[in-house]
Amino acid sequence: MTTVPGYFSVCVEALAALPGTQVMLLCEKPKEEAPFELDQVTPSRVEMRAWDSLPAAAEVLAAVEEFAPDVVMITGWQIKQFRHVALKSARKRLRVLLMDNQWLRTPKQILGVATSRLYLHPFFDIAFLPGRNQQIFARKLGFPDARIWPGAISCDHPLFAAAAEAATGVERRRSFVFVGRLVPDKGIRTLAEAYREYRERVPDPWGLEVYGAGPLAGLFDGTPGVQVKGFTQPPELAGVCSTAGCLVLPSVFEPWGTVIHEATACRLPVICSTACGGAAHLVEDGSTGYLVKPGDVGSLAGALQRMSGLDDAKRARMGSAGEVLSRSYTPEQWAESFHRRASQELDRRWPSSPATLAQHDGAR
Repeated sequence: MTTVPGYFSVCVEALAALPGTQVMLLCEKPKEEAPFELDQVTPSRVEMRAWDSLPAAAEVLAAVEEFAPDVVMITGWQIKQFRHVALKSARKRLRVLLMDNQWLRTPKQILGVATSRLYLHPFFDIAFLPGRNQQIFARKLGFPDARIWPGAISCDHPLFAAAAEAATGVERRRSFVFVGRLVPDKGIRTLAEAYREYRERVPDPWGLEVYGAGPLAGLFDGTPGVQVKGFTQPPELAGVCSTAGCLVLPSVFEPWGTVIHEATACRLPVICSTACGGAAHLVEDGSTGYLVKPGDVGSLAGALQRMSGLDDAKRARMGSAGEVLSRSYTPEQWAESFHRRASQELDRRWPSSPATLAQHDGAR
């Protein structure tokens, strides 16, 4: 993959912990907008090679061939180095595409559907994706249901759940938190305008804590009640979420939104836009939080007002309901499901070989 977020690292760690399984991770080092500390996103059981930028396709392929895996999981079907690896892996290893894009019927997606037989299917055998909206896209791209695996994303659920447990009995801060890159896709302009409108509507407004970095940080300059905290590493973020009042994620484009999962694991109510892919699975309007229209300042300001106007007991019930939904996705479930499906697929394709990732040698 390109850079490794912490939530993916913990899933890979869980996969490598399964008996007889070996994993290598090829990636770029963390970037400025999401500067995860490399030692924190390096799984201890995994062989990892991290470059400042991806090298030539031949070098990436050489690293794969040296490791000789049974399965390659690839993110970013448009990256030429990864496509080279996928093409050269045909008929000798299982090729899994991790995709998180929802079907939005954009011109680019329509073109992708039209050209998928040439541009996609010669390179990939399986589509591994988070949820329902991505499954719609995968079907349009020509993947049959048997070649679509759900459950591709989990947060570090044990970390955030433990933080929530440790904070039991601690009074939550009367504050909204935003977590993410400060870029247009995250709905930062909407958030800044809606928060100012919200403050005008209520006599005792909550504060807004912004955890992230990016070019739009200046939109909050001079706004009363806002604290821009900068990028925060996952262990510290778990503590933030476990004692805050509500997560706000007003994205206009958000394939999944792992921070929604992190928040619900922390028993934190969520306000997010319907553009967030994870909302369909983790946010029930009025039960675990509120859903708003992407880009709608008034809708978001109203949701902020409703949330801060609830009594503590109602917000606590929202958080508890979200925590129940969060248990559907854990790193251990991610690893066990992926391992089981991959082993079955390897056995189907190469039945003469043992159906385990550690022993399978396929047609090699």
